[in-house]
Amino acid sequence: MALAIHPLGDILQSCWHSQSTRAQGPEPFTPMSKPWEKLRCVLCCPEDSEPLEFCGAEYRCAACARRFPIQFGCIADLRPRSPQTIECATNPQFARDYEVAFHRPLQGRNEALAWGAKEAVPLGWARKRERQVRHVQRMLEEEGSTVHTFCDFSAGAGYYTLALAPFFPVVLHCDLSCDSLLYASQKAEKMGIRNVAFLRIDYLRPPFVGKLDCAICMDSLERGEDHERRLLTAILRSLKPGGIGVVDFHNWWHNPARRLGLLPQNFGLNRSYTRREAEGLLRSCGVGEFRYLPFYQEFEPDGVASRMAQVVLPPTRHLFLFKERRGDSSL
Repeated sequence: MALAIHPLGDILQSCWHSQSTRAQGPEPFTPMSKPWEKLRCVLCCPEDSEPLEFCGAEYRCAACARRFPIQFGCIADLRPRSPQTIECATNPQFARDYEVAFHRPLQGRNEALAWGAKEAVPLGWARKRERQVRHVQRMLEEEGSTVHTFCDFSAGAGYYTLALAPFFPVVLHCDLSCDSLLYASQKAEKMGIRNVAFLRIDYLRPPFVGKLDCAICMDSLERGEDHERRLLTAILRSLKPGGIGVVDFHNWWHNPARRLGLLPQNFGLNRSYTRREAEGLLRSCGVGEFRYLPFYQEFEPDGVASRMAQVVLPPTRHLFLFKERRGDSSL
């Protein structure tokens, strides 16, 4: 896939935003604009998977009468009625944090700061994250499929969505965190990025069924096997036939001394996986075929050092690319 906006992308971008700009910056998303209505083709009700109608400032589900407002003119709230049941035994802290994040109201904040935002982390940490973005971009380029709608299920501070926005007609920045959505939407406006829609979703019960061209979910499959299976199943169900999924797992062998308790633990109750364990989770969710592309955070993905490191060092992350098997599953 040559990651370049094609004529269809130009058409869609003109729908997403007026090209005129104000003196103080780009024109913000507004709930009355055509983009929200056009998004109906990929969205569904998270309760019953029925189609949504767009009614000026909100989406509505005719089947269950749920309403999903567009807040601050730029963030569509597409959460289900209630949070999903999370297995607490293996990671009780995550279960608590998930409940808090789900119920937290979205309130305007001038200086919202997402977890992992460049302003809040060391420069070296941010550069490693940016290297992984380039690694994923190269994976998609090598795949060679046409992608119109690119979705990040756990987009956080926007490392992927904001960096890759120039290469796709429509980008969906999804998260449950209020701070992440407010931070990334404000940053997109400052950068003049106009083809990204911000959606507040529960990734265990997302508002997509069989419609997405490409969905990624990075730095999230780390909460325990039950959580991982449910999230992988949700991603697979969201892809259209032949749609592309990209996920990563922390590699247990990247720092085994910490995993064994020989060095201080800095990963909490989160999980890391061997390659065999990660592949087993994928297969248990119905992902029969996939490509394995390990990521080494210490080196540029296409550099000589990275190629040499693959001979002697364990990768930082296990990255996998797969397709929805109802379509062409050739990899």
